[in-house]
Amino acid sequence: MNQNTLRKKQKREWYHRNKEAVLEQQKNSEKKKKSQKIWYQKNKKLCIARAKIWNTENSGARKLIVERHNHRKGSPCQWTSTNPK
Repeated sequence: MNQNTLRKKQKREWYHRNKEAVLEQQKNSEKKKKSQKIWYQKNKKLCIARAKIWNTENSGARKLIVERHNHRKGSPCQWTSTNPK
């Protein structure tokens, strides 16, 4: 193996050993958060328009998502039984 392929192999092995830590670090990266915020500011109208279209086309999925969100807040879900067996 030449030096270049050996280095690539070492990097790949290191990444697989530390994959979870690397992904967590990328997730919490301030640079990424800033770039995402700027992108959403520039494309705000497009994002809102897409969301409105999706909401009208997928009303059943939207209802389920809202119910799950409300369930997390503490209100009971329709499929959750309140009577203990």
